[in-house]
Amino acid sequence: MAKNVLVDNGVAEKLKFKKEVPMIKGVACVFIHVKDVQESKKWYLDNLGINFDQDTTNCGEINLGLWPYPDPVPSAQPLFVLETPRLSETYRIMKANGVQVDDAINWDCWYFNFKDPDGHVLTMWQRDEFVVLNFGGVGSSEDLHKLIKSKLYLKGSYRYDWESFSEILLSCTNISQRKFIIDEWESFQSRLPDEAKMFLELILKHNARFPTHQWTVELREK
Repeated sequence: MAKNVLVDNGVAEKLKFKKEVPMIKGVACVFIHVKDVQESKKWYLDNLGINFDQDTTNCGEINLGLWPYPDPVPSAQPLFVLETPRLSETYRIMKANGVQVDDAINWDCWYFNFKDPDGHVLTMWQRDEFVVLNFGGVGSSEDLHKLIKSKLYLKGSYRYDWESFSEILLSCTNISQRKFIIDEWESFQSRLPDEAKMFLELILKHNARFPTHQWTVELREK
């Protein structure tokens, strides 16, 4: 008699009681609560080039909408992130136009925050052109992976090992040119030859496997 593998392994019960979740197609619109729609329309057009052609129209790829609200409560954290190809120039223009911006650009993560007329915090961000890793202070494998995590803006899911590093080479999207610039490579290589070898080998293996997703490496000494 044939065995019911699903039943015997308890899989059927797990499938039977699997929790249902709603079907979400996407984000239809992100509403920004504003006190004066006309004033906000003008501000967003003059300072960001976003054209709301109706009072509560959807606008842009993520469907922004202005929604009238008598006493909007400003967001303490950024509502959303806008991407620009020229962060310095954008910062200069917005500051010259009187927009309330951060005192300086955060070059560790390539962004600055600013506020709209209602005090909502928004973020302007640019993808890094490349990743600069200074290996001069790296004395252990743990140091190396901490540096990688910091410079690639990786979250808690990074496991501080080479398998995890190999995975992020494919998933990393915040670097426009997939390039590592390594400072003080020779001294690092002399201290941790196995780690240096593994670093380069994994990039070569990645490039061989994914020819349309190549990473390049520039080694330099200061």
